[in-house]
Amino acid sequence: MLVSLPSCKCLVIDALNAMAFYHARMPTYVYAVVNPDGTLSDHFECVQKMSEDALVQHPESGKPVQRVPQRPMLGGQHSTAADKRKTSDANLDRLGFTKYQKVGDGRYEKTAGAGPDTIKRD
Repeated sequence: MLVSLPSCKCLVIDALNAMAFYHARMPTYVYAVVNPDGTLSDHFECVQKMSEDALVQHPESGKPVQRVPQRPMLGGQHSTAADKRKTSDANLDRLGFTKYQKVGDGRYEKTAGAGPDTIKRD
């Protein structure tokens, strides 16, 4: 479930279907509603300036909230996609590495590079 909150440039997201959003000019913070027993429930994201204070209540319901720490979303040379490109069969072969993929109990087949086509455990 995705709901826009125009009053604070926020997006409410279902906790089980948490989605990552990127906003080019300001960071996106994740908040969770704090239940009376102290547990966290509905999560939502809010695009805010770094200089703005953290929200203390939900922009629409007024319920108490707390900011949920998140890892930064960094792309570039250390992203998952970049790692996949670096370890692709074509790139490993180009760099002179040999890669074997496990295909059975103690048996490996070559997917990139030079060397025997299969390796098996004695």
